[in-house]
Amino acid sequence: NDSMKKDLPYISFARMLAILLVVNSHATGLWPSAVANVAGRGGGIGNALFFFVSGFALYLSLEARGNVAFRTWLPRRFFRIWPSVWICYGILVLTGTEKIPWHDFFLPLERNWFLGAILVFYPLFFFCIKFLKERLPALIAALFALFVAAFFALESDAQRWVVGVGSPWMLHWIYYFGIMIFGAELAKRSFFEKKFFAEGGSVKTLLAGAAFAGTVCLYYAMRGGFEMTHLWRLQFLAPFALPAVCVAGIAFCRTCEASFPKIFSGNAYKTISFVSNRTLEIYLVHAVGLASCGALPFPLNLATALAVTLVLAAALKFCSGRVSRLVGIGR
Repeated sequence: NDSMKKDLPYISFARMLAILLVVNSHATGLWPSAVANVAGRGGGIGNALFFFVSGFALYLSLEARGNVAFRTWLPRRFFRIWPSVWICYGILVLTGTEKIPWHDFFLPLERNWFLGAILVFYPLFFFCIKFLKERLPALIAALFALFVAAFFALESDAQRWVVGVGSPWMLHWIYYFGIMIFGAELAKRSFFEKKFFAEGGSVKTLLAGAAFAGTVCLYYAMRGGFEMTHLWRLQFLAPFALPAVCVAGIAFCRTCEASFPKIFSGNAYKTISFVSNRTLEIYLVHAVGLASCGALPFPLNLATALAVTLVLAAALKFCSGRVSRLVGIGR
């Protein structure tokens, strides 16, 4: 299958959307105070999209490689992340910008929890696809059941809980691994290659866009409503809107690709690809980019922060690529 052997433009588009949502959620201080609480959002959706897309793309990669050995596959995944982490964290520590514990250089848990989670998920994902490929729906159901059970049993601050980094029991790891496996299941089913998505058309793109916007509104309505009204332990329902957000979001990206092929094969796609191929580096350096522009007026501060972040990410990508080649593991 040729689609397994090359980058999928709609997946690149989804990655770009995900990283922009994550960066925006950390840029609340750059928005005018009157709209900051509304405009500076998107982190939960961005995280879910990242894990979903990771599972989707990793499944296709494993299928394309056939019987790839675990001892070959896993180091390549780790060394896709580690060089960028080592360089970024090393500079931050040496310049006195941040204090980063030594274990974060190998398993980030404090500054960039997403990377720590994905490093743990890689070996689990490999064995799930290798040995449970035909049982992924049951695995997804088990993970979400475990997530709900753990929430009721362990979460101490149930009135404020949402999927994020605030849970002292790291329940979000169980949840996001379920999202990752969900992405793999839809890749296995070639869900987004179905006729409705693959043929495109302006009406289908509008419908997919409306579905995406609608599921996003549903997620925030559930989350915000339960936070404000303090309904007893019902916040755990809000995260179950995120799988629908992921499906609708990727469907929108797929119909956009099918409907506007010139955009996804021309200069505009070069920008999408540039950002998509540097999501790891953007995630690592965006805090520095955002912090450097706080004194500028809006919207110059946001534009400058994004530009600084992209420049830093490109430099980090270049340097980490050199390190990867130096240790003999290609990127």
